[in-house]
Amino acid sequence: MAKRRTSRSRRKQQPNRYTLIGVSVALAVIAAATVIYFVTQDDGSAAAASTPYDFTLPEMNGGEIALADYRGDYVLVNFWATWCPPCQAEMPDLNDYFLAHRNEGFTLLAVNVGESGQLARGFVEPRDYTFPVALDVQVAVYNQYGAQGTPASFLIDPDGNLVTSWSGMINRATLEREVTPLLEG
Repeated sequence: MAKRRTSRSRRKQQPNRYTLIGVSVALAVIAAATVIYFVTQDDGSAAAASTPYDFTLPEMNGGEIALADYRGDYVLVNFWATWCPPCQAEMPDLNDYFLAHRNEGFTLLAVNVGESGQLARGFVEPRDYTFPVALDVQVAVYNQYGAQGTPASFLIDPDGNLVTSWSGMINRATLEREVTPLLEG
C-alpha cells in the first residue's frame, strides 16, 4: 500500500499532459501572431516602394548605381559581357537610342555580367558609349532577373515594374517600335 500512495502522490504533482499541450499551442500562436504583426508593419521609412527588380551595383568608374534612382523614368536594364558578339553588335544601337531619348524619361543601364570594371571600361570607353555601366561581378542581379544568356534586356516602367523583356540582341528599330510610344504616352 505504501507503494500505491507514492504513485498517487507523484501523479498529483505531475502536470496534466493536455494542459501542457494547450499551453504550448497557445504560446506558439501568440509568438506567430507577434512575428506576423511586426513583419507586416510599415514604419514609413522607405522612400520608394521596393520591387523585385530593384538593385544597387558598383558603377564601372566608381560609386554605385541603383535602379531606384531612376524612378520616374523608363529604364532599359541590359545585361551584357565583353566576350559576347551579339552584345557587341547591339551596343551602337542601344547608345544611339539612349542619346536620342535620354531627355524624354528614358535611360539605359548596361549591366556587365561577371567581369571586372577594367574589362568593361576597356570595351566601353574606346567606343565613347555614354550610358551608365554597372558591374554585376557576382552575377546576383542577372540571376535575380532570371536572365537566360547574354544579351538580355528588361524594360522597367517609371514605378519599377517590368514592362517587357528580350532575350538576345535587340536593335534601335525594336526600341523605337516598343519603347518610344511609352515615352510619348
